[in-house]
Amino acid sequence: MHGLKQLVYDNQPFFSLNQTGKTNRELYILWKQNKRDDIFLLLYTQLWMALEEVYMENVIDYYKKDCYEKKLFFELVEYQKRFFKKNIKIQLLTGYFYATTEYLFF
Repeated sequence: MHGLKQLVYDNQPFFSLNQTGKTNRELYILWKQNKRDDIFLLLYTQLWMALEEVYMENVIDYYKKDCYEKKLFFELVEYQKRFFKKNIKIQLLTGYFYATTEYLFF
């Protein structure tokens, strides 16, 4: 998995919640309760990375499988679309996702 602990923005850890050890389901429940940006950012990134690993292992399975992570990620993408311009960290993560996808697949 990628090194989430290394990411820093404005001299602050990009993912302060990364130290809690909560599962994606637990983070999702927390996020649904209060829509905190720090929870969203961590969950959005962890789900992206999990789906990226599934895709890299077996592309056909990625499209055939209907997994919890994929449904949740697409829900987060809808949230991201609404708040993209209001949050620089969401913009940075989305840019990273697009750049990684373009580099790996095109």
